[in-house]
Amino acid sequence: VHVFFAQLPTVPFFAEDPRRIDTVVRNSAAILPVHKQFSQRLDTMVAAAGIARTDVPEHQRAESPGASNAVAELAWILSEFAPQLEVYSDFCSRHKEALGLIGAVEQRGTEWETYQQRCGDLASMNASTDRTKAKRLLFRDFLIKPVQRLCLYPVVLDMLLRNAVDVEGTQLAESIDKMRHAVEIVDDASRKRD
Repeated sequence: VHVFFAQLPTVPFFAEDPRRIDTVVRNSAAILPVHKQFSQRLDTMVAAAGIARTDVPEHQRAESPGASNAVAELAWILSEFAPQLEVYSDFCSRHKEALGLIGAVEQRGTEWETYQQRCGDLASMNASTDRTKAKRLLFRDFLIKPVQRLCLYPVVLDMLLRNAVDVEGTQLAESIDKMRHAVEIVDDASRKRD
């Protein structure tokens, strides 16, 4: 957001008509704080459960007592955040329009390639972890992330419900229902827009 979207006005195609920027950016400024708060809660939970340790093999971390607590806490956090995920409605419902504009600017050749190179360089300079430095995302990859993220939450919870041991299934099932409801609201907004 701070790199790719911030650089859009430097692309002549978008500078010609600022409404194009609004179509691509949509309400990302409203999504970002929700995502940051959610991410911080997850980081805190993982650290408290002791499952973030890299000196312990992953299978041992998954079988540790902290893992069961982390699954239960994840379900609680997702249930708590589910109502806030409605903020994704505008972003997801206008995704096709944004992709249409990206397709149009990609046809213009070098101006888009230059933009992506510049954003990749800026993102690499701003990267705070080795993991983010390892892979350079193109704009289309970046643009789909919020849509994918929203759809993955119920899938992850479903997997946990099927595979987690020593976890209250009712809590996970309730969380799955809340997440599916949030996704349905976003899907309804997309259908209405189409």
